[in-house]
Amino acid sequence: MPAMASSWGLTFCGTPGHAAGTLLNSREAPYVSMRMHAGDKVSCDQIDPQLAERLDKLIGPPRQWREKFTHGLSFGGRVGAVCALACAARPFLPEDTPSIYIAYMPALIPAIVYTLYGDLATTMMYAVQGLLGTGLACANHLLIDHLSLSDSKVTSVVDFVIFTVVVLALNMNLNVKIFALSWTPYFVMTHAKPDADLVEGELTAVMLSQVAGSLLALLATLLPWPKTAFGDARRLAATTAKETAELFLFLAKYYCGSEPHLDIHMWNSHLEAQRNLASRMKVATNAAWWEGFDLGGWGQTRALLGRHVLLLEQMDRRLGVLKVCAQREEFSASHQKAMVPVRAIVADLVCAMGELLMDATLCAADGRINEAEKQTMQQRIGDVHKLVKELSEAWGNVRKTLAHGVGLARDVRTEGFFICEVSRVADMVVEFAEELHVFQPKDNMCKVACGSLRNWFNMEVITSPANLNFVLRNGLSLIISFLLGLFVWDFNHVAAGYLALMLSQKPGAALHSNLGRMQGTILGVLVGNVLFTNLVALHSPDVVFYCQCVALFLFECFANFIYHSSEDFGNIGGLLAVFGGKVLLRVLTTTRTLESKDILTMEGAAYEEFFYLVVGLALLTSLDMLLLQKPASCMAREAQGHVECLEREALLTGMTKTLNLFEAFLVDGESQLEDMDKTLNGVEGNLASASGFASEANNEPRWHKALFRKTLFDILIEQVDGLHMDIRTVLHAFSGVHNHGLYRLVSSQPAFQVWRTKFLKRVHTLQDLVRKVLEHESVLKLDVEVIQEVRSSTPLQGELESLVAEVIAELQAEANASPKKDAREQPTSMAADRVCRLCTAFEMLDRVDRDISAMLASSLQRI
Repeated sequence: MPAMASSWGLTFCGTPGHAAGTLLNSREAPYVSMRMHAGDKVSCDQIDPQLAERLDKLIGPPRQWREKFTHGLSFGGRVGAVCALACAARPFLPEDTPSIYIAYMPALIPAIVYTLYGDLATTMMYAVQGLLGTGLACANHLLIDHLSLSDSKVTSVVDFVIFTVVVLALNMNLNVKIFALSWTPYFVMTHAKPDADLVEGELTAVMLSQVAGSLLALLATLLPWPKTAFGDARRLAATTAKETAELFLFLAKYYCGSEPHLDIHMWNSHLEAQRNLASRMKVATNAAWWEGFDLGGWGQTRALLGRHVLLLEQMDRRLGVLKVCAQREEFSASHQKAMVPVRAIVADLVCAMGELLMDATLCAADGRINEAEKQTMQQRIGDVHKLVKELSEAWGNVRKTLAHGVGLARDVRTEGFFICEVSRVADMVVEFAEELHVFQPKDNMCKVACGSLRNWFNMEVITSPANLNFVLRNGLSLIISFLLGLFVWDFNHVAAGYLALMLSQKPGAALHSNLGRMQGTILGVLVGNVLFTNLVALHSPDVVFYCQCVALFLFECFANFIYHSSEDFGNIGGLLAVFGGKVLLRVLTTTRTLESKDILTMEGAAYEEFFYLVVGLALLTSLDMLLLQKPASCMAREAQGHVECLEREALLTGMTKTLNLFEAFLVDGESQLEDMDKTLNGVEGNLASASGFASEANNEPRWHKALFRKTLFDILIEQVDGLHMDIRTVLHAFSGVHNHGLYRLVSSQPAFQVWRTKFLKRVHTLQDLVRKVLEHESVLKLDVEVIQEVRSSTPLQGELESLVAEVIAELQAEANASPKKDAREQPTSMAADRVCRLCTAFEMLDRVDRDISAMLASSLQRI
């Protein structure tokens, strides 16, 4: 994404010729504040160019192509190269290499493809998971082989059932389950077959193929240049810090301006892009544990970057709130009178805050802070503190002049809201910068590893309905396919092994997903066999070998490009790479030119694989559709799914949790806000889950039901998210150490009881209507009686203004009674000022009422 400073025509103040310093630590020039203070006549309302240049060095050159495309090209080439390397290594193996090791070389392909992903950290994690899963399967085989019971079939069935159920039920990563259960059918089936056993050294060959594939995958992430999570996290930290600073600067200039302009819409698009970057940084920071295991400086750096992620989430919410200010502003004459006296201070405060954020981000990305940087940081913190205080004094004078000392009049209420939010953001950045001096990581490698192991046996997760349903569906599929292979298909393990590779915790769209899996698997086997038969037609073993390496390289490049670049077809590309690559590499198991009968034998084997695959997928799809706890459409609407150890509730439940908390606050006051952040953070996860479920539901078969209303779901998810953020802002205005008894002040007014009664009635009407509209899946029209309650639900702007008038009267009476006391209590930051907090509360209460009206309208339009 191009820098917003250039796209909006913003420039940086200072001397262009000043040295920018090194990338992260030192500066060649001492810090000199460019911010104005009281008494200065000129404001430098632009960001320090030296800081911007240092961040640009960390960010790197701008990307010319779509990132997914370049990522697909890079990883397609890396996987193709290491697969070709594995193919080319055959002539260099020692002559006394056991033949079983050569026979297992095709197993390198799935080990590489399913391990190499994203960056070094993710690849390391998948490598450990693959080794752990393969090790569990080998350990299970050693166990049943050691028992040596007389009836091998009975022993094998009992072992397979117990092992499958236990592995599926435990709260381990899905990748571990896939690797464990993909090998187990072969091992157990071999034990069950009379007069059959694993070849000597076969277990060793299995583990060696997994280790070798993992090492090749790790090598591919390091060459030709390393692709690390720490590098991505640092780059994204610098990018998000710079973009956030510029977002605030643009919005401050826009709001303090004299007229609206269309650039605010471009700002909205940049805000959305910024959220995507912050989300990616969170993923990269979490994954980076696998690159350093939080040892030494790695742990310190990752902890600081994690704290940076939390700050970005808080600032993103504040940007969303400030966007409301900008959208509601009409730029009237009263707005000009209010903002002109504080315009320069606001601009300088936002710039100082942005510079402090960028400087602190550079220190966090480096993982340490030296004495010179500490001194500079303290100076920047001092600048922000001084400007916050100056803004508090200036705004206090403005509202005395324009609003007779109260500041809740409608002419200045939005402006007070804006000033309060800017001061609050400045306080957040200062808190983050101050934490850099004393911040220490809380977790260590052993603690994290032991915690992960204990989490395998988390009974809350194991016994959750979603997990039990997952075990039931997939366990029955695997067990039935194993029994068919044992008693019907002459000890054939292929169907059960294929099904294990297709395990998925996604709750819906079983038919759609499984058809995609069938495409990838069949195309992989088919294309691999077609390429192979054309290669052996060359008749020269040497030529076949060299062409084999080239064909494997090109095939894996293409398939893995799809796997890593496409969201819609990535799963197909992964299966194509695995099954086609295994067929292409299989030629290394023979030393002679294949004859026509050998080719026919392979084609027959491929047909058998198709047959077992189709039967297995038909079984899996049928059980998914019959035993699924709830279809994705229900789960998107209200159902409970499962992610890690928490119930994942969706749209209606998320909306209900937010509105229930707000209703409890309106009725009982601040006592209901003790766990507010935990509840509200959970709602954001609920809405993300609702979006995922909606995408699943849009692909599932509807049969006799009406088409799934994806557009309505998307609109409601966006509106519920806005409603949630607005309610969150209201609750924060009434909570915290600076709440000044605001709830008691507001709730004691007679108009509050009237407004609350009508507001809660509107809330209940909204909940009933949305539920009934979303639950209506019939092709018949919805009963008209559903909208009877909606007709009497009207906006409450008049009732809210009556409440504001009563609060103004009480505040005015307090000010008249104790004018000197009021002057002494002027806070140093408007974030702690009770009048500014009331401005925020009343503006957002009006916004919440508008949100409800918008949601009612959206539901009725698509009834």
